[in-house]
Amino acid sequence: MAAMTKPELTELVSQLVRDCEDYRDQLSATRVRAMEYYDGVMADVPAEANRSKVVSRDVRAAVKKVLPSLIRTVLGNDKVVEYQPVNQGDEAGAEQATDYINYIVFPESDGYDAVQDAAHDALKLGNGVIRWWYEKKKSVEVSTHSGLDEAALVQLIADDTVEVLEQAQSVERIELPTGPVEQPVFTVKIRRTAERGATRLAAVPLEEFLVHPDAISIDDSPIAGIKRRMRRSDLIAMATTVISSKVLPLPVMPMARTKNLPAGDRLREWRKAMCAVGFGNSIRVLMALGALATATPATAEPGRFGLNPAIRKWLDGNHDFPIAKYVPPTDEESRRVMPSLSARQFRLGLVSAGASPEAVATTIAAIPVGPERDEAQIEWEYAETFQRGHPLVATVAVGLGLSDLQVDALWLAAVNL
Repeated sequence: MAAMTKPELTELVSQLVRDCEDYRDQLSATRVRAMEYYDGVMADVPAEANRSKVVSRDVRAAVKKVLPSLIRTVLGNDKVVEYQPVNQGDEAGAEQATDYINYIVFPESDGYDAVQDAAHDALKLGNGVIRWWYEKKKSVEVSTHSGLDEAALVQLIADDTVEVLEQAQSVERIELPTGPVEQPVFTVKIRRTAERGATRLAAVPLEEFLVHPDAISIDDSPIAGIKRRMRRSDLIAMATTVISSKVLPLPVMPMARTKNLPAGDRLREWRKAMCAVGFGNSIRVLMALGALATATPATAEPGRFGLNPAIRKWLDGNHDFPIAKYVPPTDEESRRVMPSLSARQFRLGLVSAGASPEAVATTIAAIPVGPERDEAQIEWEYAETFQRGHPLVATVAVGLGLSDLQVDALWLAAVNL
């Protein structure tokens, strides 16, 4: 049999996904009726006109009665999972694996909540699904170490996760029985980046779960997966994270600035924003940021990338619409539309850039005594939000030796903190 081409494989997978979605939609009516029964709503058994009616919650009572016994059976033992040795000498390994799953993986991954949620779904809706995945999180910590001798300094920075931000050297006079000795000591500021991973467990909402209608179990299904409909804010946050990682001065285009514009003007504004950060005229990126809230790959027309219907209609009727030559915004214009930061985000952004709050306080203290320093001190201590163009931001940047582009990158990264 000849190997399948990429288009053939794509069409096969797309057809399997459509079959799963059709099957999910068929089950949705039954699940909706089950939830109504659980809530005491029996729309399929209406009351007669001008007659009294009664609300029965027998389904809820039955689920609540059975659920504790079911959970007790699964989670009642102190060992949810127990590994048995297969060969001679496997006893120690099996015991260690049992302890690791029961006392580390299961508690840290919210396994108890996942099992209870899935059991509740199974009793109420007929199916309960649990998924697991490995989640990685990165943490950044900035710290200052002083009074280090050469051996301690080498030991501290030998770790691959440590990056030296600042280093200073001085000479310390030490009194020994043989007489005073001068010894070099070091003060360093470091950034330690640690990546920690953990196994996670969670119940899958059945409206997101896809399985083939011909399958008896997940193992029998030719395809199984989860399809989520993400919110616009989540998609924009994901795109902002990608763009911020490029350390580009992004001219932020808030939704409030473009939502009241005609479709054609809104299209041009989003294209300008994308061109300014080096994405060219890519219609994919433009629509991903401007209109993905209504994108549905399963129903999108070929070549349209799931465009917003309003924008699609406008494009179809305005093929020759003249677009004025784009004039990139100035740096000041881009900074004026940057989002504001909370005091927490501003401080965390400075820490991520290697500037501690103490360094900011020192910078403010260096301002000559007078109203300007008093105002800066009040703003730093009591302001709830900060704008990119705030005078204090410029003062702190100069004192810390940060360029405008560095502050721009800091600002965009702090938006998601």
